[in-house]
Amino acid sequence: MIFFSRLGIELSIIDIKEVRGGEIICDLNHPVSEDLKCKYDIVYDGGTLEHCFNVAQAVTNILSMAKVKGFIIHNNPLVLINHGFYNFSPTFYYDFYVQNGHKLASEIVGTKNDGLDVEKWSLHPTKRLQDAPTETGISVVVRKLNANAPIFPVQTKYLEKLRYAAGASEP
Repeated sequence: MIFFSRLGIELSIIDIKEVRGGEIICDLNHPVSEDLKCKYDIVYDGGTLEHCFNVAQAVTNILSMAKVKGFIIHNNPLVLINHGFYNFSPTFYYDFYVQNGHKLASEIVGTKNDGLDVEKWSLHPTKRLQDAPTETGISVVVRKLNANAPIFPVQTKYLEKLRYAAGASEP
């Protein structure tokens, strides 16, 4: 915390239980309290989302804690079997945030850390990745653009099929 205070940043750590002292106790599987909503300029998920069983509520909470025009940074597993409950695809972030009117402020990046070397590569937000390396992470930065209650998205690859089924001309 001293590092952040020297930079003029007030750091809040939210966790399910007190481990280091000073954490705000919160279970992201359930709605966060009103005093945490629209409070933070930056919400950093450095590997929490995959440990929340109610992932839809957890990502909704993460979004709700950022101020409008604020940023959300996710660093989660792409392929890390049994690290948590979930591994995340690029379409998870893209579809949730974009369909809710927010903007990806960075490309979606895959990462693999082999000791001192960190390998990084761009991930397409909706196209299938063939042969993903194991023990990899996924990172993205999102800009929150509104305070609307989120909807649950439809995966992009099915949106065109739904539009066509609803009577739109074939893509």
